[in-house]
Amino acid sequence: MPDPQPPQQRLISGTIIFGLGALCLLIVLAGLARVAYDVIVVGQLAGQLVKVFILALVYAFGLGLGSVTRARFDDPLFPPFARICAWAYLALTWLSYLGITLVADAHQYSVLQYLGFLFVLAVELVALLGLRLVASGQPRTAFAIPLLLVVLFQLVLIVYRYVFASAPVSAYLAGDLLLMLAMGLASTALLGEDAFRALIERFIAKVG
Repeated sequence: MPDPQPPQQRLISGTIIFGLGALCLLIVLAGLARVAYDVIVVGQLAGQLVKVFILALVYAFGLGLGSVTRARFDDPLFPPFARICAWAYLALTWLSYLGITLVADAHQYSVLQYLGFLFVLAVELVALLGLRLVASGQPRTAFAIPLLLVVLFQLVLIVYRYVFASAPVSAYLAGDLLLMLAMGLASTALLGEDAFRALIERFIAKVG
């Protein structure tokens, strides 16, 4: 069914909706960066669940508005903006994982802090995947390789500590291996997201 709005009105409506969606995604990016800093650098865990829940609502709202501009208003701005945002979210995830790797290698964290590390990475990966599913025209390997490099760096640290430095085996080794394997699986999963993308695109087409 064709849109009864005049072209100029459709353009204005689409631009306003795109602006709101873009603002939401940028707010979430800044919010996740703050959460990651608090958990990884400061070690502050209190209240982070509430912050992430609020950011998740804003993220869903922004991603939904962006998808509407593409499906209903044929807005050409959202796809390139989503690609830029995806790179920004990838950079945040990369920095968070690298920071967690360095903190974990120092073996100065509690079980609760370790769970906080995993939680931060999981939230950032979900946000990144959501943008990757609506952004098009980017090679999947470009997103997987930076994270896989940190996985390799963490593996080198583990081998050096326990093989060459002959550090005593402790429960920290299980934490190191779990983190490395989890991020290795998540990174390689970015290489095979075509099925998820097709599912999301079919859903958007039906809703639109």
